[in-house]
Amino acid sequence: MKSAPEIESETVLRLMGFLIRSVRKEAAKELGALGMNQMDFMVLKMLSDRSLPPVTIASELGVSRAAVTQVTRKLEGEDLVRREQVKDDRRIALFRLTEKGASALRSAQRVYHACLMRRLGRVSAEDIVVLRRLLEKVV
Repeated sequence: MKSAPEIESETVLRLMGFLIRSVRKEAAKELGALGMNQMDFMVLKMLSDRSLPPVTIASELGVSRAAVTQVTRKLEGEDLVRREQVKDDRRIALFRLTEKGASALRSAQRVYHACLMRRLGRVSAEDIVVLRRLLEKVV
């Protein structure tokens, strides 16, 4: 028989998973209206503060390099990211966000924020601060 803390931890995990899945599902519909999908958003988010090679993007997202190639080609074609060769090693390409990509990322972040706030609408501002602090302790 499971102890109370085990049952509670499983419940917390289940609820967190439900929250994440529901926000992603709702956001996916709205991202589609922006011509973007979840993977596009994740790549743009990764590139928001640094330039990265495809292998690092793939590793951090837990996807194949082929998947990253497909996404970066699409994003490059839409002028959301730019490919740059490393000066010391021309074999290595880095991707960085363009101004248009930064703007698209801000739009996508607003979508995610709105979706999350619809879920947290019944929660007080104080409780949201407490939730953030608790999550920071475990992450």
